[in-house]
Amino acid sequence: MPLEAPRVSATPPPGGGAESARSITGSEAAAVTGVALALAMLTLVRLAVVPWHTMWAWGLNDARFLPPVLGIALAALCLAALLPPLGRRFAATFDPIASRVAAIRGVPHLVAALLTGVVVRWLSDRTWFNGDFQLRLASLRGTGVPERIFPQALPLDLFL
Repeated sequence: MPLEAPRVSATPPPGGGAESARSITGSEAAAVTGVALALAMLTLVRLAVVPWHTMWAWGLNDARFLPPVLGIALAALCLAALLPPLGRRFAATFDPIASRVAAIRGVPHLVAALLTGVVVRWLSDRTWFNGDFQLRLASLRGTGVPERIFPQALPLDLFL
């Protein structure tokens, strides 16, 4: 089934304007199809590397840190969103939510950022994707003085 270009809403945006009622040109449809195919290929590669228990594909195998069923389900959800009928349903569901969040100003964004920081601080670092992490881990385990093992460390690294 070939991918079809998304349909542009005939309803003008809240601020008014007729630019949203125009039809999509052939070159725009080709661009949308190209992006959708690239995203589909990327998701399929991510699915292919789920069983790998190494960091060889460190930018693609983030599902390695999830239970396999959950990792595969999330990747399948990403693929499903690229199918036009399901993508339209997802957009119809999440567009109103995104509009309400975008309309919020001020303190709620700060609270969300602080909560995100707390969650990041609370979760352990399980990526271990670079040698610096291994050096930091070794210095924390007490196998040496951090300044000697990790001389390029910045003061914040040593503090943490």
